[in-house]
Amino acid sequence: MTTPKYTLDDIRYGIDKRTLERAVGLYEGGKITKFSEDGVGYSAVVVGTHPYRAYVHASAFDRGTCSCYLGERDELCKHMIALAIYAITSGRKLAQEEIATVEEVSCS
Repeated sequence: MTTPKYTLDDIRYGIDKRTLERAVGLYEGGKITKFSEDGVGYSAVVVGTHPYRAYVHASAFDRGTCSCYLGERDELCKHMIALAIYAITSGRKLAQEEIATVEEVSCS
């Protein structure tokens, strides 16, 4: 299996809280189906309102496509993020600290 060049932290700190929460909901709800990889990236059918075909590059979670309305406008969507999470974790259950968002930044 091709290992993604990004981590859960990259995703967690690289997108907005709402998109992350919705993507995690799809992931934890078992909505990632027909997962496959092609040596360059990952593809799957992500079952949301409709089944959407998503693809995410192995080198960057924000490089990919989706058949949803956001993906068709070349915008990052929850389906692509859910797929990226699946690529990192191979479908295992997520620990709460892996997906917790930072509400307030403080300096040390």
